Amino acid sequence: MREARIPYTSFDIAPLMNNIFTEQYSNGVLENYRGRATAPYLDPQCLATAIEACVLDGSHYYKNYNATGIVQLGIEQVANTMIANGFPVTKIANAQYAKTHTALENYTHDFALMKTLGSRYVTENWTPHASLDLKRIFNLDSRTFDQFIKDDQHIFTQNFAEDKNL
Repeated sequence: MREARIPYTSFDIAPLMNNIFTEQYSNGVLENYRGRATAPYLDPQCLATAIEACVLDGSHYYKNYNATGIVQLGIEQVANTMIANGFPVTKIANAQYAKTHTALENYTHDFALMKTLGSRYVTENWTPHASLDLKRIFNLDSRTFDQFIKDDQHIFTQNFAEDKNL
């Protein structure tokens, strides 16, 4: 894209985010496609703010940023935080990545790539590296997963038709 002179800014993300409430949690069941692997929690507000900072700002063109949180959370920590904030978790169910990301099936190549990447959580106990890019480049501090739930539950408890595509 650089050679075509099409400005871009790319964010690599592989974090645990608010999507947990649209992809992995329903009626007290928390689906776990990561096995024992942890995931870096990323405050969605941080990601959105970083993206907004890049829009029409040439200093961010042709750059790739690693956008993850800096705190790694396991599925039990996620469940305990949800319970502490009024979201009961009665069961942690092991699920394959393909089951929790069914909306991607329509995007054949993306789905194949993400399914392969997602299986590494279980087969290799792979964990995405935590990155300080959002703090170092954008001077952004992330809320904790606990604070996110407290602050934003009025948002993520609403479901919309296109949530499955997040």
